[in-house]
Amino acid sequence: MSLAALLRLVRWPGAVTAAANAMTGFLVAHSHARTTHDEAIAACGVALGGAVVYVGGVVLNDVADATRDVTIHPERPIPSGAVTAAAARTFGIVLCVAGVAASTILGGPWAGAATAAAALFAVVYDFAAKGWRLPGAAALGLARAGNALAGVLAGAAVLQLDALAFAYVAAVLAYTALLTYASTFEERMPSRFASGGFATALFVAAAVPWAGFFAGWRTGPAFAYLPLAATLVVAARDAVEPSGPGMGAVVRAGVFGFLLVDSAWLFGIGRYDNGFALLLGYVAVRFILSRARS
Repeated sequence: MSLAALLRLVRWPGAVTAAANAMTGFLVAHSHARTTHDEAIAACGVALGGAVVYVGGVVLNDVADATRDVTIHPERPIPSGAVTAAAARTFGIVLCVAGVAASTILGGPWAGAATAAAALFAVVYDFAAKGWRLPGAAALGLARAGNALAGVLAGAAVLQLDALAFAYVAAVLAYTALLTYASTFEERMPSRFASGGFATALFVAAAVPWAGFFAGWRTGPAFAYLPLAATLVVAARDAVEPSGPGMGAVVRAGVFGFLLVDSAWLFGIGRYDNGFALLLGYVAVRFILSRARS
């Protein structure tokens, strides 16, 4: 077994979305103030910590699913024999600990505690809650929300936080929980009503905060919400094709949609440069993945 085999367990696109959640949380919490050098380091620390914890949770998820993947995903590293379950478990735990350490050291104790909570809820999801739709959705929603909260708390005085920052955390929780619930139907061929319903619900969950944004340019979030709507519509259409990917198409669109949701928030609070940067990041990730598949 080699390091390259272990790295095959890593799903980097999801880690990018986790880092974006933490960074967006920081920017929402600091929307009215110029970011200092120390605060920028704290923000980068929680983004790194959130991404590493996400990867650790995914690795542990593969450990939890090892027996099931023998028949469903035999090509994955553990069922294929490229990585042992014990090595993967150790790798996942080390990643989670490293992510929490990075968030704590660079982002501060409050941010570290939030990242630790994210890691804990991810482990609960992997090994206990994922067998039930609602508990599983709640556990993974809380994991993502913990990561977003770490960004909010990075370098911040807890008692001085704006209510909008906590609204962002709640929005991440709701969107993630809904997406996780939809993923429990991933292996089924959905009806048009089901695929369209989940796609619509995801967009509504993402767009509801628009009314609370206080930026002067209120149409700015449309730069991100319109691509999100288009992506979800296409995914819902593809999901019902006879030889198509099923509900997994909507789920994957929703996961990448985190970058668009965060971009909309950044436009909404007046961080236009960051919003456009995240839009470009979304395009880059989708382009890289499309090239890799081809």
